[in-house]
Amino acid sequence: MHAEQVLYFFSYCLSRLVNIGKKPEKVVIRTILVIKLDEIGDMIYAIPVFKLLKERYPNAELTLYCRKMAAGLLSNDSHINQIVFVQPNADFDLIVDLRGNFKTLLHAITNPPKLRLDRGTIRFRNRLRGSQAHELVTNIAVLVPLKIGPTGEDITGYEKYRPKLALGSENIKNADEFLSQNGLKRFCILHTGARDPARRWPFERFADLASRIKKELNLDIIFSGGPEDAHEIERSRHMIPFGTYSFAGKGNLLDFAALCNRASLFVGNESGPLHIANTFDIPLVGLFGPGVKDVFYPLGSHSRVIHHFKEKNHTRQTIEDSTILKISVDDVWEVLRKSEIKE
Repeated sequence: MHAEQVLYFFSYCLSRLVNIGKKPEKVVIRTILVIKLDEIGDMIYAIPVFKLLKERYPNAELTLYCRKMAAGLLSNDSHINQIVFVQPNADFDLIVDLRGNFKTLLHAITNPPKLRLDRGTIRFRNRLRGSQAHELVTNIAVLVPLKIGPTGEDITGYEKYRPKLALGSENIKNADEFLSQNGLKRFCILHTGARDPARRWPFERFADLASRIKKELNLDIIFSGGPEDAHEIERSRHMIPFGTYSFAGKGNLLDFAALCNRASLFVGNESGPLHIANTFDIPLVGLFGPGVKDVFYPLGSHSRVIHHFKEKNHTRQTIEDSTILKISVDDVWEVLRKSEIKE
């Protein structure tokens, strides 16, 4: 059994022990701790949980314990009272563990809450029956004992719960200044990076796709990425026979989100920026390589996915044998050709 599965099992057992004999929806809740020690994409699909908890307990103090990288997405989220980056020593009435570790598990044992709900219970049950739901469905399923949110795994029933990022006026200003300085109005964002090299579609194909988008759709091209991607993007843009733009390493996560909100189209590898873009109603195409089918697919009728899913060893892929290499430029163009491009 993998360490993650062991954690799921003990988390399940702890929640059963803490909640024994209680009716969760009847417990008085004044303080809430949500634990989400995860990456950017994972955090995106936790956003509806904060809203649902605050709607159920409007006067409760909600604390989020997360990584600094992902916290940048939530600085304008009115449902969160405070964000911390170390395990709080205080006691909480309700702990919602959306992705903790053995340390957070131990803390909940020594400082038991009135009520504990956890993602591990959902994942452990799903593992036993051999299935895994979309990440949004899994996170909301954690709240089912509180009688809030939808139930079931049909993702179409969760459209109204699709994550939405709260932008600040400064984020909108920063994105608009970038567009104004470069004279950009209608544009496509291409996100070429990913932490796992096996999730990266070759830049040469992005370059070919950029040329088609420019010629056929009359959209300018903005490349996006983190500071670690900026050098490669600058080095590789010479492959394209016309002027393009780069937002790589510029602004923060919400500045990038504000840029996505202005875009006519987004195409990118499966990574955090893809899921950020999916919080807005823009046509979007996600390119997938390693990874489980459906679990992190972008949501909404405006979103498309190209994924040559590998039934066996789908997570054990390298850049040399990744199924993302099976995606051709023609494949992506065929999807784009049928998309309703945002003006």
